[in-house]
Amino acid sequence: MENFVTFISAFMAPKLVGALLLAGGAIAALWRTGTWQLFMWWFVVLPWERALRVRLGKSVIEFGPGLHFRMPYVHIIYNQSVRLRFSALQLQTVSTRDGHTISYAGVFGYCISDLRKLYDTMQHPESTIASIVQSAIANYIFTHELSECAPEVVEAESAKAISLAQYGLSCSTLRITTFARVRTYRLMMDKFEAHYEGELHTQYGDSGTPRQPRGL
Repeated sequence: MENFVTFISAFMAPKLVGALLLAGGAIAALWRTGTWQLFMWWFVVLPWERALRVRLGKSVIEFGPGLHFRMPYVHIIYNQSVRLRFSALQLQTVSTRDGHTISYAGVFGYCISDLRKLYDTMQHPESTIASIVQSAIANYIFTHELSECAPEVVEAESAKAISLAQYGLSCSTLRITTFARVRTYRLMMDKFEAHYEGELHTQYGDSGTPRQPRGL
């Protein structure tokens, strides 16, 4: 009996190894060519995500967390996190109504409340939202004087003017991280030129020739 088991093991071992190698090669080929999608008849949505299932480019259905059905090559799945996220507001320089110049930077936070509406209305949400927020901030600063443009006031008043519900977004929060009153380049150059001309007049006078030191 032991000899028979030994014979069967010796006879089957090469075939088993060959079968495993063949199966591994088939799986690798399916993965490389994308044919493995033929066997993916489901998709998973995580607890902090929402998903859109598009059928042949026409019918769209939104899904919440869980395991859902999909038909390969017929359904396309778009998963998206709905957690709070922040977009950076790049440094921007704006003039107030009374002619002062302010530079600011900040962040803007938002959540996705309606994934379908977001996909229908925006191509690049982060850059689009940053433009909307910066426009609201610039509009407030431009229409108010410097005394009315404290950072906390700019945050509160600009946030009131921002409405993202039509894009399927909510939980908006605006924070200004950098805020400074600066002089414009033109004003600095004018002051430098005036100072430089004064130095030249002191050194050369109206004649244009250097003045001799006193006592010589």
